[in-house]
Amino acid sequence: MIRSTALIALLAGCAGREVQPVGSPSPYARAAAERLASRSWPVGPRQATFAWTLNEAGERFSGRGVVRFQAPDRLRLDLFGPRGETLLAAALVGDSIRMPPSAQGQVALPSPALLWGVLGVIRPPSGATPLAVSGAGADSTIRYSAIRGNTWEFRTGGAGLARVQRSARGGVAESVDLTWAAGDRLRSARYREWSAQRTLDLSFDSITNAEPFAPSIWLPQGTGR
Repeated sequence: MIRSTALIALLAGCAGREVQPVGSPSPYARAAAERLASRSWPVGPRQATFAWTLNEAGERFSGRGVVRFQAPDRLRLDLFGPRGETLLAAALVGDSIRMPPSAQGQVALPSPALLWGVLGVIRPPSGATPLAVSGAGADSTIRYSAIRGNTWEFRTGGAGLARVQRSARGGVAESVDLTWAAGDRLRSARYREWSAQRTLDLSFDSITNAEPFAPSIWLPQGTGR
């Protein structure tokens, strides 16, 4: 499994400076936020393959990975090392992360909203209330209410989701920045956990439609029910 001194920050500086959204807030924030979020959800199950590189305070690690997901509530992540060895198998169902007991407390995953953001999907935490939607058309920003002192912000661009960030005490705690290729194909994602000086870069090989997933994939070996 991924140790706390190595790949503990998967998809997980000093706190980044929070940038305020531009544009006029929408008076119909909830409806606008739901509309923008639903546009980011792919229809049916999908599978993504990628190469990853983690830089943790100057130490570098790399490998490959697979994500199987069905937005907006089910995601399975498998990470492999440079020799093809399994480093991590975890699932996200709703806001609940499932991983073997041997990995709990040793492997820290980003918040669910940031995990979904890596895939270009807008999925705010359950119970979060949209405070405002700014901008117009494809270039919009959705800001969600604080939960335990945190706020979430999703910024969209011409091709889709461009940035997700979680802020706490006025600074950015973690963020995801996305780049897109021609044909609205997700090309790469960069995850940062600012206070821990961790940066994870994902380079996507493919994101394709998939056959319906067996229920068992949402229960990685050793997690129980």
